[in-house]
Amino acid sequence: MLEGMEGVSSFASEVDLAIWVVMGLSIGIFVLVVGVMFYFLYKYSAKRHSRNQVKNIEHNTVLEILWTVVPTLLLGVMFYYGYTSLKVMREIPEDNLHVKVVGQMWFWTHEYPNGKKTRDLYVPIDTNVKLDITAKLNDVLHSYYVPAFRIKQDAVPGKVYSAWFKAEKLGSYDVLCAEYCGTRHAYMLSKIHVVEKERFEAWYESDRETPFAEEEAVSAPQQHPGLAHLEA
Repeated sequence: MLEGMEGVSSFASEVDLAIWVVMGLSIGIFVLVVGVMFYFLYKYSAKRHSRNQVKNIEHNTVLEILWTVVPTLLLGVMFYYGYTSLKVMREIPEDNLHVKVVGQMWFWTHEYPNGKKTRDLYVPIDTNVKLDITAKLNDVLHSYYVPAFRIKQDAVPGKVYSAWFKAEKLGSYDVLCAEYCGTRHAYMLSKIHVVEKERFEAWYESDRETPFAEEEAVSAPQQHPGLAHLEA
């Protein structure tokens, strides 16, 4: 799960920048407002000013302009970074590997253009991957969430929604369900394995279950010949 701290998709840095801008401005506004509040509490406390010293200030044109214009500008900055990061996430390149994703209680199924179906998703590095995400009919709402790629898309029964990514680093990355979907919601886990293009192409054209099938067979413990009769 910690591998999701580092964004590895092509637009992850833009999403992260938008988050930091919004968080930074929000923290700054919070500190300013609370700081001014405590300053006024201290300066105008009953211990320092009697009631007959209190004045009713009806308005202050400069302050009214400032607290209208400045927040509007700050909201405009937040909107700009939020919109630009969302825009790049929603503009799906035409040249892509098209994968259908189906969620159901409690696992994901990935279907490739050639008909292959897998629980984990295997994709080549530096390749645009389009995901058509849905949920099985008569199932419940799910949400396809890949922290390392900064993508999250609801999977709704009978509806198809699209998302995309381009992974820029080899490795295996968690796929979670971000919508509570029942008693085994926490176990609805999968992986996206980003592999070399040559390895992916060789697997895609074969009948092997995964691109790592040969390695898994070699690394599997070999049974000692003398033990065969014990299982007979």
